[in-house]
This record gives sequence, C-alpha cells and structure tokens, in this order.
Amino acid sequence: MAGTFAMYALLPAIFIGAPLGLVAGLLMRPVRNQWWHVLALGAAGFVTGCLTMVLMGGDLGTGAWPYGLGTAAASTLGRFAVWRRVTVHPDPQYPAA
Repeated sequence: MAGTFAMYALLPAIFIGAPLGLVAGLLMRPVRNQWWHVLALGAAGFVTGCLTMVLMGGDLGTGAWPYGLGTAAASTLGRFAVWRRVTVHPDPQYPAA
C-alpha cells in the first residue's frame, strides 16, 4: 500500500508537481489578479497528472487525460481555497495592470 502511494502520488508530487508549482508561483508574482494564479496552478496540476501517467507507461490519448483532469481539479480547488487569504501589496517594481 505504501509503495503504491509513493509511486502514484508522492514521487510525482515531489519531482513534477512541486517544481511546476514553484515555477508557476515565481512567474506569477507580478500578476495581481488572483484568478490568473488559480488558472496557472490548475494548468500545472494538469501537466503534472498527464506527465505522471505518460512516464508510467500510460497513453496520452486515453489514460493521461482523466488523471490530469483530476489533479488539475485538486490543485485548482486548493489554490481557490486560499484565494481570499492572499494579501496583494503594492509593489513599485511591478506596476498594477
């Protein structure tokens, strides 16, 4: 049971999802509209799910899409859950768009 969890959830989250989420977060720092952040993290979740299934021998056409949609939904809902807790500070380095 622990091996299955590590193979299908923990390792992809550490080696694919965390780097994608970190890069998306760093690239989204100058963007003040939180809806773009929710969308970007959802896209990162989708890519994580699809890459996980493809790297495990799945077919991109059939097997990866449902798994990718599931991880996209989870990451989108997670980011949306903390949306109201985000404080957007004015930063002179990044002008308001």
